Parts: sequence; C-alpha cells; structure tokens
Amino acid sequence: MRDLKIELRERIKKILRKIDEEERRRVSEEIKRNLLSLKILEKKNNILIYFSKSPEIDTTSIIEELHKEGKNIYLPKIIDSEILPAVLDGFENLKKGKYGIMEPTSSVFVDEEKIDAVILPGIAFDTSGRRLGRGKGYFDRFLKRCRNAIKIALSYSFQVVEEVPEEENDERVNVIVTENEVIFV
Repeated sequence: MRDLKIELRERIKKILRKIDEEERRRVSEEIKRNLLSLKILEKKNNILIYFSKSPEIDTTSIIEELHKEGKNIYLPKIIDSEILPAVLDGFENLKKGKYGIMEPTSSVFVDEEKIDAVILPGIAFDTSGRRLGRGKGYFDRFLKRCRNAIKIALSYSFQVVEEVPEEENDERVNVIVTENEVIFV
C-alpha cells in the first residue's frame, strides 16, 4: 500500500512541477469561482483553509473573499506535529512555519469542534473522497478532530484519479473542487 502511495505521489508531483504561474493563476481563479458558488459554504462561519504554496491552488484571494463575507478564518499552525486552527488576523501577521508554509504569528486558537468547514490541499483525490496528502498525516489527524466540519479539497482536474490507495488512518473529503467541476462525495 505504501509503495502505491509513493508511486502516485511522485507521478502527480511530476506534473505539478510543470505548472507555470500563469496557468496556476488561471486555474486558481476558476476553482475560486466554483468554490464560492457552493451553497453549502454559505452557512459555514468558521473556516480553516490552508495558505497555499506554489504549485498548489492559490488560496490568497479565496481567503480575502471569505473574510469579506464575514467568515471567521483560521489557518493551520503546526505545533508538536499537530495542526491547530490559528486565528488569521491579517496577512501581515504571517510567518514561515514548518516546511516553509505561512502560518499566523497568533497563538489564538479555536476549538476544532467549532470549525464547520475545512478547505484543504492534497496530492491526489478520487471520486469516493479518498485523499493522498504529502505523507506525514497532519491533515488526517486534524480532520479526525473536526467531526462537525465539511471537508472540501481544492484540486487541479488532473489530480482526480481513478483510485487513491487508502489506509486505516486516512480521512476522506466530502467535496472536491476543480477548475472543471465540483464533485460531491
């Protein structure tokens, strides 16, 4: 199982490395439009969303738009190998954290049970909601603690594959948003 995950992860990462910034911006705008049109997101007020790092789908304008809509925005902050939902109180209050990913400087966190939507990245997904991450299990462990949240993945269409290998500790997503479609699991 682990070998299948490694092989799929490497195959998709190879494609991701070929994406230029212009293509990333174009696809990110289409995904943003698809995401923000979701009716299920309208009623969600406490949203944890990842701060993207190239070549991931750019989340900067999504975060800005959700904030304008009056949503409470939280970003993942890694402390002791766990994700904690840290309050985002402005882009100027971010710094590089573990793995070079931007995190809030704030140490104000919200209880995971209050999070009602998690918008997360991944390497690959399938239409059953299986998700292949980077292999460290951060989001899988976090999602287990967010039982009240809808789990929404942002993905390039090529990242949706026929089948993602799944292990016991892997958590599934409920919705996959690509530039071409929204997949409800």
